[in-house]
Amino acid sequence: MKAVKTLILLVNDKEARMLKNDGVGKGLHQLEHIERDAALGAEIAYADGPGRSQGGSGGARHGMEPSTSEVRQNRERFAAHVLDAAEAHWAKGGYDRLVVAAPAKMLGAVRERMPRALADKMQGDLAKDLLHTPVADLPGHFGDMAAF
Repeated sequence: MKAVKTLILLVNDKEARMLKNDGVGKGLHQLEHIERDAALGAEIAYADGPGRSQGGSGGARHGMEPSTSEVRQNRERFAAHVLDAAEAHWAKGGYDRLVVAAPAKMLGAVRERMPRALADKMQGDLAKDLLHTPVADLPGHFGDMAAF
């Protein structure tokens, strides 16, 4: 019987870890660790506050609300970057399924941007930040989705 290979993606707004499992009893092994600031560099949006505009002929000035917050923009950019990396690992790794764990907002950004090839193989997801959980403790969190 062929072993089921699993790609595990753990991601939050600032960093991501990709791990693999080569079958039941083989344990988890880290493939990559990505830090948002290093990965995106100049693409990260920073602002000390929203801009202002002149309101007609009077002296009034009005604060402008950004259409999308910098936090959300950075989350979406990082999610896209991490998914590109996950897709590259998927293409060369011969995986059978994908499991994702991320805080709720990041999980939404990941789901929204996930390529069809990965989405079709997603075994499950968990709305929880497990990024700093020791590797030995991770299998217990995914017990109902996959056996490691």
